[in-house]
Amino acid sequence: MWKLTMKLFAALLFACLPSFAMSQGLTPEQLRAQLDERSSSNSAFRDMLNDPDPARSRAAMELMIESNEPQLVRLAIDHGLLSATPEVRAYALRAFLDTRPTLLVQVTLPDDVPEKFEGHFRHVTDGTILSNGTATYRLNVGMFHAEKNCYLETGHDWCGIAITPDGVAMSTRAHGNSGRWTYTNLTFQDSGQLAGSTTVWDVPGGFTTSLTLTP
Repeated sequence: MWKLTMKLFAALLFACLPSFAMSQGLTPEQLRAQLDERSSSNSAFRDMLNDPDPARSRAAMELMIESNEPQLVRLAIDHGLLSATPEVRAYALRAFLDTRPTLLVQVTLPDDVPEKFEGHFRHVTDGTILSNGTATYRLNVGMFHAEKNCYLETGHDWCGIAITPDGVAMSTRAHGNSGRWTYTNLTFQDSGQLAGSTTVWDVPGGFTTSLTLTP
């Protein structure tokens, strides 16, 4: 573990050098050389993440996330979200949600949209109904609540998103009315995207839903 930590630290230091030099003024040749160096550095980080030893691969991912270096954190999270190991994927997902992102949820509507859907969907989510047969809404991820074991929706005391064994469970509520809600259950796909179904208060049936995790 010590060797892996030192190797990761050295690679991190090397990756930071181009940004420092860039502030000093560059010729095109110097810029090209630094781009090559950065590409080589990223390759080294990916090699660590793809180590055939699962323990070393996970350790590299965790150390890169703990570095708080944005480029490394993104590489590590992207790697973890594509992992076939649920524990690794959950660790990466938690690291992503800890950044308190705004999630864009996409709901695919059937040809025969229930009469109540549009009004109830907009009322609960402040979302948008698009002309292409898609409805979208944004969920602002708030702080993690240890007792509830979920991330609150920003500005509220209810769970906005919780990590499940296969993906996430999400909910939104109409402001000031806990009886009006949407529930979404999504599971990870091989692509790293989340897909599943959304139900809307007082609207029959479920609606196909997807979520792409982006910074």
